[in-house]
Amino acid sequence: MKILLADDHTIVRNGLRSLLENDLELDIKVIGEAENGLQAVQKAEELCPDLVIMDIMMSEMDGIQATDIIRKRLPKTEVIILSMYSNASYVKRAIKAGAKGFIIKDDAFNEIQNAIEEVSRGKLYLSPSFPYTKISFRKSNIETEDIYDKFNKLTPREKEVFMLTAIGNSRQQISEKLYISMKTVDQHRKNIKDKLDADSQSDIIKIYQYITQK
Repeated sequence: MKILLADDHTIVRNGLRSLLENDLELDIKVIGEAENGLQAVQKAEELCPDLVIMDIMMSEMDGIQATDIIRKRLPKTEVIILSMYSNASYVKRAIKAGAKGFIIKDDAFNEIQNAIEEVSRGKLYLSPSFPYTKISFRKSNIETEDIYDKFNKLTPREKEVFMLTAIGNSRQQISEKLYISMKTVDQHRKNIKDKLDADSQSDIIKIYQYITQK
């Protein structure tokens, strides 16, 4: 796998390069580095990497803007976002831009291999420390229950479909992003609604807002 590293801190790029190139389980070659978002786009177009590991906060152009451009121009190039912040709005924007992974920087050196493996399989990857907050969600026809516990009963694939649905992706868009049929998307959505006691898209959005709030 060919990887481009984009981060405005040389020490972070050096650390990631050393970690990835010394990983015997992953066949990885770091083919380039960029120190800002604009350079990341230029390097990606020049080198056509399989994956870009992208810092979210950089000069010239931020990582989310760069991700959006790269994914549109190079649809076969995947992107994993690195961020100092676990704010849900950043995750939402990153996924909308086409990123397949979002890692909190504090977790990066422990989680990057797992993230790469998951993304290479066509799956979404969220940092384990992403702040799912235990909350209660009240519907008119049921008693207040712990939605966090229900959410954790979803399968990994159902969580991916849930996230993409909640931020406004159509069934066709989900099908294309996860490389599954629209019939399979529909089945996952049905399972999600059953497990979360959600009757509508509005319920899905409300649950998403609750579990991603700090």
